[in-house]
Amino acid sequence: MAAAMSDSDQLAGWHSIVHRLEQILALLDQMDEGDGPCAADLQSGLHAAQKRIRIGANKHA
Repeated sequence: MAAAMSDSDQLAGWHSIVHRLEQILALLDQMDEGDGPCAADLQSGLHAAQKRIRIGANKHA
C-alpha cells in the first residue's frame, strides 16, 4: 500500500492542479480572441488536469 501523502505534498499537488487549470483558462481566452492554440492543446491540458484530480482523489479515498 502506498504511503500517505504529507500535508505539504497534498497542498503542492492542489497548487499544481490550480496552476494547470489557470493555464487552461488562459488558452480558452486566447481561443476566444481567435489567435489561440488548436483544440488538441486545450484537450491535452484538460485531460492532464482531470488525471491529476483523479489520482489525488483515489489516493485520499
